[in-house]
Amino acid sequence: ILISIFLYLSVSLLLYYPPIWPDEAYIADISRNLMLKGEISTNFWGILLPSADKIVLWYPPALFYILAGAFQLFGFSIEVQRLVSVIFGTLTLIIFFILVKNLTSFKIALLLTFALSIDNFFLRASRISRPEIFILFFGLLSLLLHNYLITYKIQSKRKLLFFLIGFFAGMAGLIHLGGLIFGTAIFLHTLYLERNKLPFFAVGFIIPIASWLPI
Repeated sequence: ILISIFLYLSVSLLLYYPPIWPDEAYIADISRNLMLKGEISTNFWGILLPSADKIVLWYPPALFYILAGAFQLFGFSIEVQRLVSVIFGTLTLIIFFILVKNLTSFKIALLLTFALSIDNFFLRASRISRPEIFILFFGLLSLLLHNYLITYKIQSKRKLLFFLIGFFAGMAGLIHLGGLIFGTAIFLHTLYLERNKLPFFAVGFIIPIASWLPI
């Protein structure tokens, strides 16, 4: 029911609130160029940034790859672009519920998830094609796996889980540098509790970030 309410609120105002932002235009242009030419580039800025029509280095590329894949599958349009955010917002809501339930109780998780599903700021972030909702998705996913590892004291495949935690935390940073806060927090916690597993976390974390370097 919560997911249905969230999807209704998100889709019913998909193109109207918030209005289309200039950021969405150049994000769409870069993603389209990536789909058509295999280049992280844009002509959006014209002569203001002459080198941008060849390569864009100031912005981590994960969001462009996600949108380029969506455009390739479903066509290039603002509807597709914003629906990708709605999908990630829905998945974020589910991850949030599971994480809060693990930390508190089912009733508290249900109440807080309901509050989040109707929160204006969360609804805006889940419609607009900007990094925020994608950072939340990958960041909360890394926190959920980390909580699972600690709470249930998983012994089998522990190294793999640390690798995956690092990978998803790294993906949050590859969406936007602000997402590095998740990796930093988990790194410090792992350093304190189980430093011998840090190499596995570090490898997972570095792989997404390092993929930015050859671009």
